[in-house]
Amino acid sequence: MYGAENKRGNKEHSFHLVFICDESGILDAFKSVKTHLVRRRGIALSLIYVIPENILNPLFVRELSILERRFPNNLFISILKIKPREYDYMQEYIEAVINSNTLLKMQFSIFGDAEFVSYVSGILEFLNNDTYSIESKVI
Repeated sequence: MYGAENKRGNKEHSFHLVFICDESGILDAFKSVKTHLVRRRGIALSLIYVIPENILNPLFVRELSILERRFPNNLFISILKIKPREYDYMQEYIEAVINSNTLLKMQFSIFGDAEFVSYVSGILEFLNNDTYSIESKVI
């Protein structure tokens, strides 16, 4: 259930937060995920964590798994293993997240190194849609 409903049946949260990060941005993304889950009950939050395919033990995977079990109706986590600097698969995945959204607005936050943030920002600008906003944090 993304977005809790009040007694009148109206959505209390009319937007979906989507965090996209690479391994250099996972610390800040993880902190933001926890903060939003605790402060905003009923929020819809998706995390797309992009890591190189050769990484065997990505940072914070255990902690994210615990959070996903604690907030099964609010948190969706996707870990995308890709070849280094081959970000093309991300566009398809981001499009799927946008197309499957059921809320009125989306807010994207991007965390990572400058090249990653620039690439993801470019994807979101290419997919230009009035229903979302973009914030980024270069690590």
